[in-house]
Amino acid sequence: MGVRDKFRGLRVGTQEIEQGRLTKRYDGRGATTIAEAPLRVKTRVAGEITSIRVVPRAGSPSLEVSVNDGTGLAVAVFTGRRMIPGVNPGKGVVLDGVARQDRNRIVLLNPAYELLG
Repeated sequence: MGVRDKFRGLRVGTQEIEQGRLTKRYDGRGATTIAEAPLRVKTRVAGEITSIRVVPRAGSPSLEVSVNDGTGLAVAVFTGRRMIPGVNPGKGVVLDGVARQDRNRIVLLNPAYELLG
């Protein structure tokens, strides 16, 4: 067994490191993990905002906020909004709402939210 073989096992991908960081940061906040979020019942999830985009829906804008907690990705959709002050990528957020499955992603429509410091 050479030196290369010993170090090969030490390599960890950046995605795995990021997932571990997010899982540690949002564990124990009284929230369900996104991967375990029940559908069609009120749930509370926490995570880091990874992206924001404005999408036209039925003639009015909707703000889509993607949130990652290390176990999965959820999208909060705020209808009729182009922006929400303080909601920026990299910021922590807790979402309270009813989760549903839409196009292989978890979606919360107009959830209550709390920004984390």
